[in-house]
Amino acid sequence: MKITLNFKKIVLYSVFGLYGILLLLPVVHDPDTFWHIKLGEEIYTNKPFTNNITFTCENYLWINHSWLGSLIMYLLYSIGNLPLIHIFVGIVLVTGIWINLKNIEIGLKIYNNKSLYEFFIKYKNVFYIFGFIIFLSLLNFFIGARPQIFNFLFVSIIINIILNINIYLNWNKYIFVFFLSVLWINLHGGFIAGIALLFVAICLETFSLGKNVINDSKVEVVKKNLIVIKKYVYVIILMLFGSLFNLFGPKIWEEIFNAIFSIENYIHIIEWRELNLRTPIGYIYLFVFIYTIIISSYTRNFVLTFLNTFAGIIPFFSTRYMLMIMPILVISCIVCTVQLVYTYKEHIIKYIKFLLYEFYTSLVLKNIIIILGNFLLFAILFLKVNSWINNLNNFNNYPLKAIQHIRNNIDNYSKLKFFNDYGWGGFLALYVPEIKWFIDGRMPTWNCNSIIDQKRNILYDYLVLDLILDENKLEEIIQKYDINAAIVKNTSLPSKYLTKINWEVVYKDEISVILLNRNRILKTD
Repeated sequence: MKITLNFKKIVLYSVFGLYGILLLLPVVHDPDTFWHIKLGEEIYTNKPFTNNITFTCENYLWINHSWLGSLIMYLLYSIGNLPLIHIFVGIVLVTGIWINLKNIEIGLKIYNNKSLYEFFIKYKNVFYIFGFIIFLSLLNFFIGARPQIFNFLFVSIIINIILNINIYLNWNKYIFVFFLSVLWINLHGGFIAGIALLFVAICLETFSLGKNVINDSKVEVVKKNLIVIKKYVYVIILMLFGSLFNLFGPKIWEEIFNAIFSIENYIHIIEWRELNLRTPIGYIYLFVFIYTIIISSYTRNFVLTFLNTFAGIIPFFSTRYMLMIMPILVISCIVCTVQLVYTYKEHIIKYIKFLLYEFYTSLVLKNIIIILGNFLLFAILFLKVNSWINNLNNFNNYPLKAIQHIRNNIDNYSKLKFFNDYGWGGFLALYVPEIKWFIDGRMPTWNCNSIIDQKRNILYDYLVLDLILDENKLEEIIQKYDINAAIVKNTSLPSKYLTKINWEVVYKDEISVILLNRNRILKTD
């Protein structure tokens, strides 16, 4: 078989790939980035999975469902610091986008409409660019340097497996599914999304089976439905079996379900809350969601309409699941758009020609459009990369100066028990490992019981201190944990309250404040 290379396509896709990677570089430092790097370092140095970072829940044996993701982040950080992690994030996300664009092509190929597929192939580059822009628009607002981004890539692969289920006949395909599941379960607990997608695929295929039985379809058609369902079941069994090959065995499922159904997460952690429609990502997502529902309904594709509606409303209950929902929504959006354009192609082409034919065929104006388009493309790219470079060493709302102060006086601070801002926990643990802190982003679902309320977890004690929920309980928590220092935002409630009860401000800058309780320090000594 002779292999031919289309260099024009290679250059085109390479340019778009590079452009996408650069656009998807995380600009805002994700609070979870830092503790993932710190945990990766602990794993690399062969420390056990016990809590060595905070003095609360000390020696707590916990299940890190993203241990391999953390290790990868640490290795990247040790080689190229944060820039290399950010570039890696861009590569992972662009790879996921590329797989989804191929999923769209496969979906149309098995659509049982040859002329529709030929129409897509004819204008393939246009639809690819359309899909690429949608994915970039939706991803660019909330990506972060954390193992969670692997979920987008692996969900895209699972969709590819679902669409290609008919070719999963030989043993090497099933071995791929097994190793895929082993890798995913160790990278992130979002592995459960793959299982959920396969169950949805089984439900849809079962619906198709029931419809064929009711309509007295041919035996071959019914058998085909049964074979597909059987293959989906095989893939689920393989994935569940593969999920047992992790450092924690079946217990990892308990941790995953604890995270999913934790009330504390949905109430107190921003990323677990519902989609905020008053933000740019909220507007864009709502537009794509409504557009997809309207288009799929108009094309009378009731299965896709149901799937889009079911999948699309999930982020309105938790933004956490947007990375896993977007591939489904965008694929359906483009598939239905292709069908709609194909249905009315004669009218659309005629209308476009009427408006643009003379304009486009003018060589001078055509070149102007190309020049302006490229200028706009590179202007956006320049602004993004410039913003990324400026933010690499600018930690915005993190206590960088306060950390330098602590490190300069580490002998005085190393034995103190610090209360800290929740969002700073990972940052402090990474850059001042000599001190054990109060809390970080790993801990909201930890079942090391609260001192005040045994039905609550450590996050409850933090909130009592951070939001001054109850002054009596606040003092009790300070005594029980023997807290004698605090590093918090200088505008926070704790900074105002603690100064009122005679805690001393020993350091303050435009972001943070460090307070000490001299009396408690003396008692401890």
